[in-house]
Amino acid sequence: MTLATPDIPSQEKTPSQATAPSSNRTAIWAMVLGGLAYGIYKACRPVDTESCASDTCASPLNRTLMRSVMWLSLIVVIASLALQYFAPTLLGPF
Repeated sequence: MTLATPDIPSQEKTPSQATAPSSNRTAIWAMVLGGLAYGIYKACRPVDTESCASDTCASPLNRTLMRSVMWLSLIVVIASLALQYFAPTLLGPF
């Protein structure tokens, strides 16, 4: 009399599970770039001085710092986008 061992599913991922994060990659990058575009627009647009003439506006932000952070963020995002395409070439010999 032999005991049957139950089939244990393997821990390997199926192709649909392995590609699930990459299927949303385009939507994620679109949201990131859209958010950066909106932030740069808000940081670089001219300030309406006519409506703030009566001191009813909120305290002003440091616009130079805000612009610098937005442009630095854009550089980081573009570098990460480029890394996806150049990583196989750069890491190929390893």
